[in-house]
Amino acid sequence: MLKWEAHTCLPLNPDADFAPLEDYRACGVNYCSINIGMDMNPLEQILPVIAAFRARLTARPDRYVLPRTVAEIETAAAEGRLAVGFDLEGAIPLRGRPEMVALFRDLGVRQIHFAYNRNNEVSGGCHDEEQGLTALGRRMV
Repeated sequence: MLKWEAHTCLPLNPDADFAPLEDYRACGVNYCSINIGMDMNPLEQILPVIAAFRARLTARPDRYVLPRTVAEIETAAAEGRLAVGFDLEGAIPLRGRPEMVALFRDLGVRQIHFAYNRNNEVSGGCHDEEQGLTALGRRMV
């Protein structure tokens, strides 16, 4: 059985301390998803964070893996390595472009919460007028 942390936050800084990842590894967590940005963070902040996190993780293949499949997570778990993915809170960083979903996937983003509290062009947020998925949101799904 895999132990999965679906959402963890590090400072949105390319030089953020990775000690929490080591804590997850020490506790036997096999996969964790690191938040790399929210609706209020511009791409100019998100992209350096994801680039630096990816570089730092791939520089330590003895400890971490950026998985593309569940099988790769299972292999990492068997080897005592932590599989790490990324997540976004909100769809504003997608800039209204469905093809951005694939780009972020290729960068290691495995989950996107379409709305971060407030409505956006893709989905409704929990602190706003109810709107659900928009037509654009349906295309992105």
